[in-house]
Amino acid sequence: GTKQLVKRIMNQVFKFAIDNDIVTKNYVKTLKVIDTLNKEKLHKPMTTEQLRDMRNDNIFEKDIAFVLCMTGFRVDELLELETANIDIENRTMIGGKKTKAGTNRIVPISRHIEPIIKAYYNPEQKYLFVNKNKNRIIYSNYRIKFKKHFPDNTTHDCRHTFSTIASNAELNAVAVQKIMGHVGTTITETVYTHKNAEQLIKAIDVFDDYVENLLS
Repeated sequence: GTKQLVKRIMNQVFKFAIDNDIVTKNYVKTLKVIDTLNKEKLHKPMTTEQLRDMRNDNIFEKDIAFVLCMTGFRVDELLELETANIDIENRTMIGGKKTKAGTNRIVPISRHIEPIIKAYYNPEQKYLFVNKNKNRIIYSNYRIKFKKHFPDNTTHDCRHTFSTIASNAELNAVAVQKIMGHVGTTITETVYTHKNAEQLIKAIDVFDDYVENLLS
């Protein structure tokens, strides 16, 4: 996607150059965008041992990673999660962006991360996770620290972990779609099927039971 974007921009640059008699040929049109990514190796779920470490180590960066694995949030969505949008009593958070389906979606609070949410929750600060200056954590800074703990993984592997566990636990597909903010692939999913907070919490309880057995 980034390569395609670069090509489109350069195409406009060359068009401008031709219109202004700077060059005579648009060489960008001869370029082919090739997908060189090995998608099988691009993302992989975190291992059971890594999940145990996240849960037990009480390290700031690992706490964030564990919440990512238990919610399906994208890392920037979690770092921008505001305390005003967290309802600990009713086990829900509202956050997300990127797509229409992902923006301001309801994400249930897994019982495995409830202690973490409570530990970092401070209604006097805007964001759930903040740096030493009580400011929002910048993704690039978190990514560096994440890599120190998980050198063979990316932050997006945490979202992939949630998706994998949800699949293994045989969660309702539409519930998973709603939690992760994916756009539905059928008319039934996108228009006629609605999942409220109570139904999403029931789904995450099934998820939690699977995780409990996985990490026991």
